Amino acid sequence: MKAILIPVKEFREAKKRLAPHFLPADRAALAAAMCEDFFNVVAATRCADRVFVISKEPGALSRAQKFGWETIVESHQISESESVDAASRYCAERGIQALLRLPIDIPLVEPYDIEAVFERLGPPPFVVLVPSSDGTGTNALLRSPAVLFPA
Repeated sequence: MKAILIPVKEFREAKKRLAPHFLPADRAALAAAMCEDFFNVVAATRCADRVFVISKEPGALSRAQKFGWETIVESHQISESESVDAASRYCAERGIQALLRLPIDIPLVEPYDIEAVFERLGPPPFVVLVPSSDGTGTNALLRSPAVLFPA
C-alpha cells in the first residue's frame, strides 16, 4: 500500500525566516494559503492509496478531514523530522509499505510531479530523494518500507 504523508507546522510558527520582513499574522496567513493550495494539488493526484496529515494546526487538520484524509494530531511539535518519524511509524503499523513525505511549501508543484516520484518506486528496500533546488533541503522523501531510516 502506498501513502502520502504531509507534516504541517502550526501556521503561527511557520516561515520564521521571513520574520524580519512580515508580521506574524501575515506569515500565518501565508502558511495557511500554502497549505490550502498544496492540499488541492495532493487531492488531484491518483498515485496513493491513502493520505496522512500530521499536525497540531487545527486549520490543517480540518482541511485534511474535509478531503477524507487521515489525521495524526500532535500534542506538541519538536521538529519536522520528529513529526515525520512518528507518523512514519504510525503509517507502517497500518500497513503502509511505501510512504512519500511532502512538505506544504513546494513551489509550483503539480499532481504529475508527485505521481512521477511514485513512478520511480522499486522493490523494497528503496528510496527516492528529491532535493530542493538550492540543495539545502529535501522536497520529497519516498521510503519503502516506510521506516527504512529516520527522517
